[in-house]
Amino acid sequence: MAPATILVDLRENNLSAEEIQGVTSIPSLRIASLNALSGADRQQLEEILRDTEDGFAEVRTAIEANETLEAQLKDRAVPVSNVVAVTRTETGAITIYTGKPEL
Repeated sequence: MAPATILVDLRENNLSAEEIQGVTSIPSLRIASLNALSGADRQQLEEILRDTEDGFAEVRTAIEANETLEAQLKDRAVPVSNVVAVTRTETGAITIYTGKPEL
């Protein structure tokens, strides 16, 4: 994914912990790493993640409470501890963002 696409998705479609727990259907799931973002894109990412409703710990706890999402991540060998955000499009497609942003 292009950095601009990632930033728009996180800004507009970021799910709260409560919304993550409520996910019951996943028509498609994509895993995207945030580690490649740098410079101005990295700074924007850090600002977006700082302004999210729920922090990393709440997002991770919500995933662990959602058997469907947790199973999807296990199937793809993605540790929940690497997840920093989850987004959902209007069609229900889920993107799991991983990485270790410096906040």
